[in-house]
Amino acid sequence: KIHFSFLEPKTTYVATIYADAEDANYQTNPQAYTIQKVLVTNKSKLTLHSVAGGGYAISLYPLTDKAQAKGLKKQ
Repeated sequence: KIHFSFLEPKTTYVATIYADAEDANYQTNPQAYTIQKVLVTNKSKLTLHSVAGGGYAISLYPLTDKAQAKGLKKQ
């Protein structure tokens, strides 16, 4: 689980998440990954899938325009 309590209160962020795909495997499928965008706040918590030898990265930026949130789920 990833907690976002380090984020500024009362601010919504767009999180771009790069994570292992369900079928990722460091020997047989090392380049299987997913990219997902969601909205997060300092109260958000995410659970991400990670395989042996894999990992994830998250890019965050503050939501400055409501159009940026179109189609994104809040976590």
